[in-house]
Amino acid sequence: VRRFQIQKQGLSKAECEDKSALSSCTASALRVAVADGATESLFSGIWANLVVHSYVEKGDELLTASGLESPHQEFVQKSSQQILQMPDTQHWFMYEKLERGSHVTFAAVEFFSPEKIQALAVGDSCIFWRNGENEEVGMLPELSPEDFGAFPASICHLPRTCQTLNQKIIRKEIHLKDAFPIVL
Repeated sequence: VRRFQIQKQGLSKAECEDKSALSSCTASALRVAVADGATESLFSGIWANLVVHSYVEKGDELLTASGLESPHQEFVQKSSQQILQMPDTQHWFMYEKLERGSHVTFAAVEFFSPEKIQALAVGDSCIFWRNGENEEVGMLPELSPEDFGAFPASICHLPRTCQTLNQKIIRKEIHLKDAFPIVL
């Protein structure tokens, strides 16, 4: 497993709000997750980090209202600490912006065996794979260039948004033969 991360043009590496995580080698199945923090959201890098690390720990369970409770609470705590470190004149503005929610798109793969993986995606974070048997390249979600818009489906930190989360998740069980690479 190799990780690569490139920030948007004009931003420093520290300003990049994209995060990734990998489960430990002792886990029953290998899980890999990436989240792309929405630039227009407040503290989306914090939210992206919590989402990917929670996924590699909990798997699909994360993508439920109860699964997002703990990351949500930790996000509120961390973002509130960040706001309190800012000048008092910015507090009201930051809390107001936080009420709109912090958003991430998300892609994850769980490897059950070399031939079977479970892939899932929310928004325009994508998973690509090449099946060595027939050289076909697969993509989840299946998007065209026009589908990459300004407001993709996302995972929001606000608990009230969990009701529609399941409608945004695209899942696929993939059976592969001699497949590599898999790219998130």
